[in-house]
Amino acid sequence: MDDADTPAIPSDPYLVDLILDNVLTNAVKYSPAGLLISVELDHAPGRLICRVADHGIGIRPEDLDQTFNPLYRSDALAHKHIGGTGLGLSIVAKACTLLNIELAVQSELGQGTTFTLRFPA
Repeated sequence: MDDADTPAIPSDPYLVDLILDNVLTNAVKYSPAGLLISVELDHAPGRLICRVADHGIGIRPEDLDQTFNPLYRSDALAHKHIGGTGLGLSIVAKACTLLNIELAVQSELGQGTTFTLRFPA
């Protein structure tokens, strides 16, 4: 995608930074060292799409619908060595709502997680 094809995103830079920082930090935190984390940018009519994918521990299917709830950490007892409060993704979800960013998550346990952000252009 070249610059001429990239739609502009008028938005709040603080909140966009908060969203991307949290999603990328989680990808690093929940992936074993040396595994690939990818960031992909694409666009569709009226949207800029950002996907952050890791090949980390993944999220249990029964936990996916709770992923954005405050203080929720999927299978937290199994990952005591990974720090966190369970607030990050709930803050991401609230910031996305404020900025009209569509937020989605796909995950497979033991295979990784992909967060998709659809920014209004």
